[in-house]
Amino acid sequence: MSSSTSIEKRAVVIGGSAGMGLATSRRLLGLGYEVWIVGRSQAKLAAAGAELDHPNLKEACVDASDLDALTSFCRGLGQVDHVVLSAGGVSGACMAPFQELKAEDLQKGFLDKFWMQFQVAQTLSSIIVPGGSLTFVTAISAQLALPGTSGLAAINGAIESMIRPMAKELAPKVRVNAVSPGVVETDWWSFMPESDRNATFQHIASTLPMQRIGAPGDIARVVEMLVENSFITGIVIPCDGGSHLG
Repeated sequence: MSSSTSIEKRAVVIGGSAGMGLATSRRLLGLGYEVWIVGRSQAKLAAAGAELDHPNLKEACVDASDLDALTSFCRGLGQVDHVVLSAGGVSGACMAPFQELKAEDLQKGFLDKFWMQFQVAQTLSSIIVPGGSLTFVTAISAQLALPGTSGLAAINGAIESMIRPMAKELAPKVRVNAVSPGVVETDWWSFMPESDRNATFQHIASTLPMQRIGAPGDIARVVEMLVENSFITGIVIPCDGGSHLG
């Protein structure tokens, strides 16, 4: 199935040009999928395409928050087997103490992640074939009580709260699941100076049972399992180095 002439399955990875989405795209390509990576930056898509360098890789420059653009992409795509929603550039401004959290930052965070993922799921679920899946990427902040993360918890908690009812509504045609990552080294943390970022990673790693922060590939392996296992639906899997243990 590695040849572009023997495609049996198609996947769309929203936010597939970087971080966890890129790692997921790499794994699905390795399984023989035709993979569409979707992002709003042509430069990032081109860089991802060059890095993955695979004949089954397709790129689409689409702003997933633009319903007209998303609908047009969906119309031209045809049927797909799986959709992974790894995009959602929630600003670091949403990571602030509750009393300092600005309403406009939280509103933008909901627009950038919750509403975008909701819109993609609602639009693309119509073209998923029977037996296919929707897999969301949220964040472990939704399940913890970490000071300074109430904004992130609200956004990701809203997504996670949809998983079980969506799974029942869309069954048996489409499975719906989510992976809830802990701290993962991606470009999301670029709002911090490098020295502060490294110190933050070291501190967080020291508090975790696994004594390290996550890598994009850690999350991609869970996504792969949720995509491939046809007997799993309606769950949210933490992949967080054990931070949910408290």
